[in-house]
Amino acid sequence: MWNSYPNKVFFELIEHYKDRIIIEIAGDDNFMSTRYHTSQDILDSHESEESNLYHNMLILPSMTPWDKNNPAISSLEVANDTLIPHNYKALYLNLRPTMNKRWATSFKKLEFREMDVAKDFGLKDLTSKSIDEFRKRL
Repeated sequence: MWNSYPNKVFFELIEHYKDRIIIEIAGDDNFMSTRYHTSQDILDSHESEESNLYHNMLILPSMTPWDKNNPAISSLEVANDTLIPHNYKALYLNLRPTMNKRWATSFKKLEFREMDVAKDFGLKDLTSKSIDEFRKRL
């Protein structure tokens, strides 16, 4: 994404197919985040000057414990009738109790943290509009 040509091709594809893309899902080592673009964010956009929300993104936390990260497993649903992604949840595992142990830590002693973005943050679905409204509430 740091090179101008692939960046231009990527955003042209996103802009051209924005009415067909439900959500873009990517991964990160550290945390979960939601992102979106508007037509004003894109250089040389063919859209009008007024803001047009599109290109919703969900960045999922890693499943690996590398680089002192707490691994997580994520899930979401896509409604059959509307094709709207919703019901995003993540389950994080705190690895600290397992480190430098001679024996495996029992399952009962493992620490989990569940995150439900609808319940915890009021983000009911993962559309660009919902993510924008969530940003404004923050």
